[in-house]
Amino acid sequence: MPSNAVEAAALSAVTLVAAVGSASPLSSVADTQLRVPQTGTPSGGGFQPPAESVGRITDDGAFVFQLGVDPFRAFGVALYSATGTLLDYEQAAPTPSGRLLSLRPTDLDPGTYYVAAWGGSDGPPTDGFGVPTGVAAAGAFLTNFSGNIAGAEPRRIDGTPKLFKVINASPTTTGPIVRVISDDAVVFDAGGTGYDAGIALFDDFGLLFGQSFDRGAGGPAAFTAGPLAVGQYFAAIGSGWNAAGPPMIMTILSPDAVEDVGSWSLNVNGKNVAGGTTNLFEHDFVSVSVESVGSPTQAVERWTTLRPVHVRSTGSLATSIAVFDSAGDLLASDSSGAPSLMLDLDPGLYTVAYTGGAGAAFADGRSVVQTSAVPSGNATLRIGDFTTYANNALVPAGDTDFFRFSVEDFADLGEVAESVQPWSVFTTSDDPTRNTKLAVWRQNGQLVAEDNNSGADLNARIDLTPLAAGNYFVAVASNSTTFGPNFQATVDGNEQQGPYRLNYQPAVFLTDTAEYAGDVDYFRVRINAPTDLGSPILDTETASIDTFGSAFDTAIALWDAAGNLIERNDNAAGGTRSRIQRPLSGGEYYFAVGGSGMQYSANFGVQPVPTVTGAYEGRVNDLLYSGNTSLSDKYDFFRFRVADVATVDEATDLGVIGVEGTVVIQTLGSDFDTNIGLFDATGDLIASNNDFAPPVILQSFISTSLSAGEYFVAVAGAPNGFSDGFQIDANPTPVASRGAILGQVNMTVFDGELASRESRLWRFEIASLVQPCGNADIAAPIGELDIADVVLFLQYFGARDARADFSAPIGAFDVADVVSFLQAFGQGCP
Repeated sequence: MPSNAVEAAALSAVTLVAAVGSASPLSSVADTQLRVPQTGTPSGGGFQPPAESVGRITDDGAFVFQLGVDPFRAFGVALYSATGTLLDYEQAAPTPSGRLLSLRPTDLDPGTYYVAAWGGSDGPPTDGFGVPTGVAAAGAFLTNFSGNIAGAEPRRIDGTPKLFKVINASPTTTGPIVRVISDDAVVFDAGGTGYDAGIALFDDFGLLFGQSFDRGAGGPAAFTAGPLAVGQYFAAIGSGWNAAGPPMIMTILSPDAVEDVGSWSLNVNGKNVAGGTTNLFEHDFVSVSVESVGSPTQAVERWTTLRPVHVRSTGSLATSIAVFDSAGDLLASDSSGAPSLMLDLDPGLYTVAYTGGAGAAFADGRSVVQTSAVPSGNATLRIGDFTTYANNALVPAGDTDFFRFSVEDFADLGEVAESVQPWSVFTTSDDPTRNTKLAVWRQNGQLVAEDNNSGADLNARIDLTPLAAGNYFVAVASNSTTFGPNFQATVDGNEQQGPYRLNYQPAVFLTDTAEYAGDVDYFRVRINAPTDLGSPILDTETASIDTFGSAFDTAIALWDAAGNLIERNDNAAGGTRSRIQRPLSGGEYYFAVGGSGMQYSANFGVQPVPTVTGAYEGRVNDLLYSGNTSLSDKYDFFRFRVADVATVDEATDLGVIGVEGTVVIQTLGSDFDTNIGLFDATGDLIASNNDFAPPVILQSFISTSLSAGEYFVAVAGAPNGFSDGFQIDANPTPVASRGAILGQVNMTVFDGELASRESRLWRFEIASLVQPCGNADIAAPIGELDIADVVLFLQYFGARDARADFSAPIGAFDVADVVSFLQAFGQGCP
């Protein structure tokens, strides 16, 4: 460092200037280490004053050393190697106007050099630092910047020679490399620097792209450059200068010897990328590489918000990766050497930075900081499940490649079908050469179907049987696209592009365009389940379905469970609302509500042509229902059941289940809340039970003593009840329990299925402990033939009951049966 203020001031007169029009770019700076030149004294013969370090220069191979001379003063300047070899010099005799002395050495090797300056006309200088020592009148070093000495402050010299040390930086040392991409603006600042530093940015030909100075303004020097073209740039930071310009020149001021030395910090896009220490007039350079976004070498996978994007690196080369959003903000990074990122991304454009070596630092602005002291070679970057950017040559060491991919949102098309309807999706185009491909996935990513050319011309078509209710996703792409599970769509960038029409409901289509080769469009569709209304109708009633409370002109249709169209109605009772009235047998039915003009057909077919929609309301018998239709949901389906009320004629025969005495009837194996009733042969209700042990056991249990005879057990869902005459009191609301029946009468099992408001009957017999008195002893009391047997026989005979079929031919009820019974009756009891 200068030993006194005079020497410090003298230093301000030296400007190291890269030659204008230099043929070779400063590419070697890209790998230089930021190091601080040391002061010292050269070895060798000749004059050896203390050498002051004035900074470092870059290995461009051609520099200009300039010395301004006052009028009427004689001065000289010389350049020496580190060992004292004289490389160049120039002297000036006194002139009335003064002059500028310039040394222009070429092809300097990296290393240390010395510049000597002296006053007087003695000379010339010689090897071994042989500098003239004659004393002349005092002169001055003047700071010079392309002839402009504004701001320069002349400094008197007593004629004593001065020696300055400069370092030509070596291109073989290592240091930080900052990489950004070409379409981003880059913010540089000197935050964290311990003195008033200036910063500037040059390209590799020395052209200035930005600069800033602190100069006590209350904040660090900072500026924004770019977007920058692809290429090599250099960020300079240092002390004692107030202007920069091409080619990589800093105009030196007289610095404050206390403030303008010390540690510095350079930040790019808010990320610290380098640091070091400078002396007076020193400037350090940091390599900044601006790179383009690469394109894939193999197939590109399209992504949607439906699934995470997996970004990872494979291979033996250690790497680091980062993902940035469209604004350049850092979303995630992994510098472990074997990086892997799984990201849930919103729609947008994203950039992947991929650099060789572990430990890279990433920051907003798509900035990457890596040293060259890392291995180089080939590695494999994978984005998604299929995409491989294979064998990226991350050379030279610390190289970074950038890749871009997009995440697209899906368009929501609303409801396209109900779960009872078959469904088709297909494309059409006015261009017969337009070749499309379709895929359909469930919401969990399971691929349901895909098709290429099943439609007209080269269009795609998928016909689907009824699908379960839920969300589904449709992709439209060009024919060479490969679909896979989890919404995968792989393209190679050579796909056809252009308009298409996606038909996603009968007579409803969407016109869209594949905007570029490899474009894949995703759509969400919804399949709704019919609204279940339970069992609002009994099979003993006339069914009535209407839309009389609706706010628009409606049309309805009724189907059975197999999809057979039973009836449709648009306008009823002279109005614009709809009604269907007709008897229906027990079973499951469906009806649809839509706008006037809606076309209905078999197999739950609906052509949602009209656009009239709105709020609807109606009744199914006494049950009120309501809903809304819209342009994206033009019709709704409802499911209901006509409850099958059991009759004696429909009873299932369990036969003889035991002898007179205690009988246990229970439904404890059922999977719903049951109610059971016990009737005798005349229909009188003997007993009933809803819950065996509420609230834990909601099934039913009866234990009672029965004499010999015929009985019936009825099962219904709670809260349905029973009354005399085999009556099942069906609750008028659709909330009655339903499910699978599993029960027993003593040890005899009975089972079945029960819908809401329905009931089932089973017949069983209790045998007498007394043996019958012949075949004609069919009525109680058993063991005695009396008029009761005759009456019961005639009842059976009139009902064509098999128990009255006493004689051949079996199955025919005629006089032979009567004669055979009377013969058995006449034989009496043994």
